[in-house]
Amino acid sequence: MDKDIFEETENKVFKYFNRDKMTKSLNEKLKILDKQIESIENDLRKCNVSIEEESSSPSFEQKVQTSGTGISYAEREVMRVTELQTKRILSKQLERQKVLEQLDDIEIACNEIGWKIEEFEGELKDILKFLYKDRLGENAIAEKMNIGQPQINKRKQQMIRKIALWDGWNIEKMVE
Repeated sequence: MDKDIFEETENKVFKYFNRDKMTKSLNEKLKILDKQIESIENDLRKCNVSIEEESSSPSFEQKVQTSGTGISYAEREVMRVTELQTKRILSKQLERQKVLEQLDDIEIACNEIGWKIEEFEGELKDILKFLYKDRLGENAIAEKMNIGQPQINKRKQQMIRKIALWDGWNIEKMVE
């Protein structure tokens, strides 16, 4: 079997067994991003902008401050800070979209692979759970199940191959 197909299938099996943890984590990240976006938007709405004092500030005797562009230091700084906040909002919204895309990927992977994993029973299903949910190594699983490590590896390879074949993922790339 092609290495890429094997890894893609393994990744989907991992997502299937860990979807609850992954989904919870991503939903928490969404909440944080939403709060951050809301906070920045509130600052913009309320014009909550603080600027540092200009280093070469005019003396108090001077009544008019002139600039070549007609924009004062304070106006220029407020525009700069507002632009930075707008960029932060866009960045957070982009990150939020990526999280939503990850959630969609998990849902699709679990939907594609769920019935295939449910087809395995007993010892085979236990091996998948130990490998992808509990994240145990092959030696630990072999010891736990009183089977040799090479047998665990062989069964893992067979199950991943079978899952990939059931779905017909890029069958033309599969090589025995």
